[in-house]
Amino acid sequence: MKFYDLILYGKVKTSEDELGNPIYKRDEVAINKGALTQWTKEDVDVLGRPYTENNRKLLTQASIEVLSASDEVHINGEMYKIVSIAQDFIRWRLCHIRKLNHVD
Repeated sequence: MKFYDLILYGKVKTSEDELGNPIYKRDEVAINKGALTQWTKEDVDVLGRPYTENNRKLLTQASIEVLSASDEVHINGEMYKIVSIAQDFIRWRLCHIRKLNHVD
């Protein structure tokens, strides 16, 4: 398994538009290490092919607090949205992530 540097990003409210909707900017939460892992046959059976085709698994040592404060992650040259924190092991956290096609 190859580990990459990853940057976790959260959102910070900067202002509001004319209608009162919040405007956010991306803010760096933490830098850590992580690995993109493969789906198992059991994962595909439980989650379904459409889910596993559009999402990936990320294994990281980032804490639950850091992951909870993060919305996006940059790893291996790609930007992903954190869909869920799937499992919390003692040393590792497993997240489901989805690739962002358009990054602001």
